Amino acid sequence: MSDNTNQQNLIKYVDEQATEETKSLFSFLMNISGDYMLFGHQNDTTERVVQSALGDSDTYNSVGAYPAVFGVSMTSDTKRLTSLIQDLHIKGGIITLEDHMPNFTTGNSFYDVTPCVAHILPGGKDHAKFLQRLDETALAAKGAVDSEGTPIPIIYRPFHENSGSWFWWGASSATKEEFTKLWHFTIDYLRDTCGVHQFLYAYSPNGHFASSEEYLDRYPGDDYVDILGFDVYDDKPTYDSDWMKKTVKDAEIVVSLATARSKVAAITEVGMRWNAEDGLKLDGNTVPDWFTLLHDHLIASEKAKYVAYLMTWRNDNQGMGNPPAHFWVPFRNHPEYGDHEMLSDFIRFYERENVIFADRLNSLKDKAMHKSRINIT
Repeated sequence: MSDNTNQQNLIKYVDEQATEETKSLFSFLMNISGDYMLFGHQNDTTERVVQSALGDSDTYNSVGAYPAVFGVSMTSDTKRLTSLIQDLHIKGGIITLEDHMPNFTTGNSFYDVTPCVAHILPGGKDHAKFLQRLDETALAAKGAVDSEGTPIPIIYRPFHENSGSWFWWGASSATKEEFTKLWHFTIDYLRDTCGVHQFLYAYSPNGHFASSEEYLDRYPGDDYVDILGFDVYDDKPTYDSDWMKKTVKDAEIVVSLATARSKVAAITEVGMRWNAEDGLKLDGNTVPDWFTLLHDHLIASEKAKYVAYLMTWRNDNQGMGNPPAHFWVPFRNHPEYGDHEMLSDFIRFYERENVIFADRLNSLKDKAMHKSRINIT
């Protein structure tokens, strides 16, 4: 029996009835980690800085390939979301779905930190509103099938950055017990009541972490998580800051925890924010080689290099006549601003042998299935 088979026998999926394609996605992510790192981008084909971008994607327009991981956002327009997932699947990428759920108690946005969790759990006055959102999630997912009718695997990432204080499901508005109940109910309902069997479930608190114990502070348990991730942003980046070092430490903590549990590790959101809010600066970026520098730091660590993928945030369309102001992927051939100053570094990042975009994803899958994953302690 191979080492890879032994590793697979240790895996306990959140959904033991998950489709074979979903389990294969998990195996792929596990098997490529350490040798390759996938690049992801949120809302890649639905939002862009260059409106005439090839492939409707700033990523494709910049390097000639789509990201390996497509981040998509939950919406009540389930038909549109289903169609988008199917299109991205055809483009060859892996899908990860996040949900900035509104505050179901006040009706305001996810930034309204009015306590909500107790009201949306069973018996709460707003439980029906929450169920409607989960029903919509299930409807969109179950409709997302390929040309042969096979459900498309999706990494579902709810309640992200829960260790922070800026969302209603965060630490300032929900106790650990409430958050755990919320997480458990969400997964149980989607899996057991709605019959969604194409999800892998990703947990992603906000970095940085002082220790494994801090990462696990609000962790809902191994039975309810397939992918251990974290979100972290480099605010007002400089070469002499310790952000890269701290992020490598975060990755080492998460990889160690994931390996011990036979889970996948990922950086589920990452990027630089020149003003601690927006992404890349239009010009005058203080760390213009940020993409290759981050990758250098991660792969230099014997643990951190086992992060399976990292995903940057979206390229917001600011509207006709307005300069790009909220974007994480460098643009090419903007009608007014030309090529972004960090484009050359992004191209170098893309060209690295161990960095994977969608154009090399399929050719990697067969190879990865035969790779034994090295155990890290």
